[in-house]
Amino acid sequence: MGFVLWDRRTTIAPVVRKNRELEERGEKMEKVLKELALKDPGVAETIKRVGL
Repeated sequence: MGFVLWDRRTTIAPVVRKNRELEERGEKMEKVLKELALKDPGVAETIKRVGL
């Protein structure tokens, strides 16, 4: 029983780590777009249209 739980954790751990990395990257990209929108009205309009 212990091996099954250990094996499941080791299988899921890389997926959880990759998901966290992707979330952080998405947050950074959103921040960059919002900063760019302050300088470019076209970008600001596009961000509003997609709901960011």
